Amino acid sequence: MAGSVLFIVNTLRIGLFMPEVGWTLALVVSATVFIIITLANLVGGLLPLLALAMKQDPAAMASPLITTVIDAVSLTVYFMIAAAVL
Repeated sequence: MAGSVLFIVNTLRIGLFMPEVGWTLALVVSATVFIIITLANLVGGLLPLLALAMKQDPAAMASPLITTVIDAVSLTVYFMIAAAVL
């Protein structure tokens, strides 16, 4: 839900207030934000459950690992979307 709202607001903000950038780039950036937020929620919810299933402390695994994984994935997702669209 948060990703959808940010997608719409970000697309309109970039498209309307930065006309020199263009709607295509606004859609690329907004789609990336939507996908990254969705992936961050999935990873953030599944990694502690995976740790619990492996009899590990979920709190110790959650924060640093989630941040590292999402940072790496977000750059890859952005460049893949940008390369496909632009």
